[in-house]
Amino acid sequence: MERRRRRFSFLGLAIPLMAGTLIFHPRAALATFWFMGTQANAWSPCYTGTCQIGGMPDNISDYYGNDGVTGTGQYPVTITQYNTGQYMVLFPGNSGVPAGMVGNVQVTALGSSGERCKVQSFAADGQGNINVYVNCFSATGDPVNSRFTVGYLYRPDFPGAEAAYFDCPSGTESNTPFSPDGATTWNSTNAPIYVNHTAGSGEYLVTLSGQNGSVTSPTNSCVPNNGVAELTALGTDNSYCNLSGFEPGLNYGSTNVFIKCFNGWTGAAADSAFLLDYSTMSPSGMPSVGFTFAYQSNNAGVDQYSPVAVWSQVLVNTSDGNVWVNCEGADVLPIVTRRSTGVSTVTFGGSTRLGALINPFTDNDSPLQPNGSFESDQYVKVTAFDPAGVGLNCETTGWYIDLFGPAVDIRPNVKVACFNQYGQLVDADYMVTFSSNYDNPHL
Repeated sequence: MERRRRRFSFLGLAIPLMAGTLIFHPRAALATFWFMGTQANAWSPCYTGTCQIGGMPDNISDYYGNDGVTGTGQYPVTITQYNTGQYMVLFPGNSGVPAGMVGNVQVTALGSSGERCKVQSFAADGQGNINVYVNCFSATGDPVNSRFTVGYLYRPDFPGAEAAYFDCPSGTESNTPFSPDGATTWNSTNAPIYVNHTAGSGEYLVTLSGQNGSVTSPTNSCVPNNGVAELTALGTDNSYCNLSGFEPGLNYGSTNVFIKCFNGWTGAAADSAFLLDYSTMSPSGMPSVGFTFAYQSNNAGVDQYSPVAVWSQVLVNTSDGNVWVNCEGADVLPIVTRRSTGVSTVTFGGSTRLGALINPFTDNDSPLQPNGSFESDQYVKVTAFDPAGVGLNCETTGWYIDLFGPAVDIRPNVKVACFNQYGQLVDADYMVTFSSNYDNPHL
């Protein structure tokens, strides 16, 4: 089956979306336990040595519906540096994951100098432990010690259009179909994922069949949207990958993700394995999520703007007898603030208090925070969007919480820095996700 390779131009697509062609569906409902699966995440507080950070329950069902629960230290995550820029992350307590290379892992460098982090390998041992090996490099491609965020997701369910993840081998031939295999290829529609690739080009077109922008079924204020894609290079070398194009399923019936990978030393196009994750609800699998597409190129000369609703989603887990996933809807959009060249902040807001966990950078000496939550209860992923294919890279420089408005909205603010292939700060577009295990029992 020949797959088309028409390049998506975000600038061209944004105009009709801003003109109001999107139709929002009326409010409905979805059970809170909206998928079966396992997720784990952490951010690394250490550059060297070994450190532990408070963990979370292994399965979504362990804490969904528990009033006010935001995590537990029963399964602390251990991060061990074993060489310059090389780390092993141990996620224990994941008894529902079968042995082998199963699921999906995403990594983002946490720094300010153009660091790039990727997944070297990962595997579950079938006894509840997931080992993820992370390699980090400087902007010039050399191994470097760096902090990072890392998230793991495994899902065996097929609820319909909503999400997908995929491990793409670097040597994939053109027009290759990958069927959901219970391991590293998963599509919530249970339909194949197609890859179109020309050897040596570093370019890949991934078609997520049936991903049409739906949110599984009607939800409490959650509406169909373009979703968000997360991307991490996979392997032992210093190659890195970004998004070079995106054809949303709302327009095409299936979602097409264009990807380009680069040599970490030269910035030249290079074939590479990669890990792709996509969702219209929660790409991390965490119960409370905000994501958006920050398109600075469409807002040249503007230091603050809100992306259009079809590129954003904010949802918060609920309990206390209310079984609906609660979304903010189009009335509360993220705010992107450009601080300086290449540096910006994304603020997620809304009455659902998505960010009601404490700033993880205020108390690095102890993983247990004063409110009983754990630092690892928050997770950030940033992926550069680079339609010109010039080797852009974005990382997070941290995140923090502020209070806003008469209702004391507790807002997470994600700080992002983007760089060119030489490590120089440049304005760039990117997709960003903020996730937490926050549970609001009174929505």
